[in-house]
This record gives sequence, C-alpha cells and structure tokens, in this order.
Amino acid sequence: MDIKNRYPDAEVLAQRGHWDRATRRVVLDRVQNVPPYRNFNAQQTKTLEALCARVIPQDQRLPEKRVPIGPWIDARLKQKAPEGFRFEDLPAPDIAWEQGLDGLDQTAASSFGRNFADLTPSRQDQVLELIRGGNPPGKVWQELPA
Repeated sequence: MDIKNRYPDAEVLAQRGHWDRATRRVVLDRVQNVPPYRNFNAQQTKTLEALCARVIPQDQRLPEKRVPIGPWIDARLKQKAPEGFRFEDLPAPDIAWEQGLDGLDQTAASSFGRNFADLTPSRQDQVLELIRGGNPPGKVWQELPA
C-alpha cells in the first residue's frame, strides 16, 4: 500500500467532538490562526517553504488541506523560546536556521545556478544530499556544520 494514500478519507478535525476542551482549543487555534512570517526575509521564507515541501511532502493533499509548517518554525524562532538543548558547534537556533536556509541557496546556486526554491524537486533532493554528505559547496558551510 502506498503510504501517501494509507488514510485517504481520514479527517482529523472531524474527531474534534471527542477531544477535551483544552485540546480542541489548542488544535483549532493552530489550524485557524497560522502566524505570519516575521523572522525570515522573503528569500529565506521561499527557501523554507521549498525545504518543508521536500522533507514533509503534502502533494497528496489539496492545497487548502496542507499543514503550514514553515510559519510555525518562524514563529518559534521569533519567540526565541529555549529548545532545551543545542549542539555545541551551532549558533542560536534563529541564526542557525537563517544561515542554513542561506546555505541551501548557496549550494543550489553553486550546483545548478538557481536558488533552492527555483529548482525541480529532484534537484532539490540532490542539494539536500550534498549537504547531508557533509562537504557541500557554499560559503555558509565553512562556518556552519552541514
């Protein structure tokens, strides 16, 4: 069975009558009140959206049914809420995300002459593999561990 179509008729929000009041309030607030981008610049926002689409694909969903992931990452970083941990060789999360998104664009430009968001999905995957390999092209990666 194709995992993307495992539960084609599932509607999580249809179950909200079974949730307690606190759960219903939190979930519906997150669904209905998606925060605006405030932390990332326009290019970083575009790159983040493309990254989220590759890491957590939602192509099987109608556009209006897709879960907005990027705005919640942005909101969490804007709050500067502590993560509870941080790798010793990384900067603060907001800086690491900004540099990482810039690094995605630098690797994409070096490899394919375009920003990450402007590449085809298969080329985006190639960029992600280059970064995962640990030695990608791009100035950012000289300071930020890939």
